[in-house]
Amino acid sequence: MSNNHTNKQKDKKKRQAERLAQKRILEEMKKEIERLEHLIKHVHRYNAEQAFLKNSEIALAFISKVAPYIVTAGISFSTYAFVGAIPFVRNDTKAYLETKKTIDSRGNISYEEQYAEYNANGEISYYGKWMPKEDGLYSREVKTYNIGAVTEKTIMGVIDAPDNARLDDIFGEPKSTVIQTRNNLSEEEINADAYLEATMYSQDDNEYIVVKESVKDNILLTISWIVSTIALELIPRHIRKKYSHFNFERRVMELEKEYKPVDVDELKRKLEIKQSNYERLTRS
Repeated sequence: MSNNHTNKQKDKKKRQAERLAQKRILEEMKKEIERLEHLIKHVHRYNAEQAFLKNSEIALAFISKVAPYIVTAGISFSTYAFVGAIPFVRNDTKAYLETKKTIDSRGNISYEEQYAEYNANGEISYYGKWMPKEDGLYSREVKTYNIGAVTEKTIMGVIDAPDNARLDDIFGEPKSTVIQTRNNLSEEEINADAYLEATMYSQDDNEYIVVKESVKDNILLTISWIVSTIALELIPRHIRKKYSHFNFERRVMELEKEYKPVDVDELKRKLEIKQSNYERLTRS
């Protein structure tokens, strides 16, 4: 009698436990059904939110990728800007007063001035005496030398005492030697002696005007900035490659999987199965 009572008590508790377990299962299934119904109803908004979160994460990963290079480029740009050489912009620059002085051994002297570079080197030329030829023509030799680092004082001494033989000793080999030929010389030109003519350039560092740099100069400046910036970018690239495990492409693939959009058809199939199981369990 005692054993039967005990067994009945156990069976009763077992049935109660099963009913509670089934009740919890049904409650969980009902919650899941409601969740699926809500998700299906708002699937477009959910997918949009997922896409926004994914793109935000990708943007942050991209910023992490390019941040060292942006900093490096900023440092390079600031350095150029500090000295007044801003890439891509025609900067204000000083145009110094340049003087072109031409003097010859016949006592002629002339000056030209401009606020721009002449883009020429000083030179001295020897003009030989016109010599008659058998065919009635006249010819003379013209040798031109680069002045180089020879001082103006030395040049003036050569001009005052012209001597063709000294030119090679002072200025080295001529940069050009030309034989000029003519047939219509004046009497004055025929009788003229050989002479020297020197052209010298100088700059006054205290006399200048402010102008916009040329397009060409700014293009060269910009190219210089780009090249130097690319060279500097190798530093963070090397550090990241050696010490960092960050991989932008791998991170994007992870985010694509994490924020994969929901397939509404797949959700509906899951909902049908859940509803079918729920109805079956509630009938049993």
